[in-house]
Amino acid sequence: MLGGEPVLETLLPLIERVARKVYTKDVFMLLKHVLRRASTCNVVACKEIASCYFCMFNKYPKQNLSWQVSFSATTLKFKCSCERYKYLGIVRENLIVVLAYMNIVTLPKSLVFKRWTKNVKDSIHTSIMRNNISSKLVLISQFTNMVERCKRMSVAAVKCSKPHLMCITMELI
Repeated sequence: MLGGEPVLETLLPLIERVARKVYTKDVFMLLKHVLRRASTCNVVACKEIASCYFCMFNKYPKQNLSWQVSFSATTLKFKCSCERYKYLGIVRENLIVVLAYMNIVTLPKSLVFKRWTKNVKDSIHTSIMRNNISSKLVLISQFTNMVERCKRMSVAAVKCSKPHLMCITMELI
């Protein structure tokens, strides 16, 4: 730390700073790798149609492969052709590169899944108190939810037939 402020380690310091404040430490550590990988991505085309942007990008060294991210400037909602973000729940480098390209220096709420944030425990506790739900039932529900998400993540990794994604999935689980 320099002067009480953590040292920023990526080429996207403003997004990194916001992520450090929002996410839990473990999720932030995963996201730092994503932020670093974003530097290997390049937006090759971007077209605006009625306040919706369609950006094509590729990754070094796979210049012959490209992906598309659509972005609504009015709702700040994103959609990517690879759909990995939906399965993992953590913003991916393809979305980060579009944020940087569009000069957006924060993480829009649509890209932050509440379950990975620092204040998720507070919201669960508040919900328990408000609804007078047994904490044991909440834990069972959370466990069941986690098992189902792990199953879906595993199926997606196997279907994509890419060994490196399978390894990443196994590490996350």
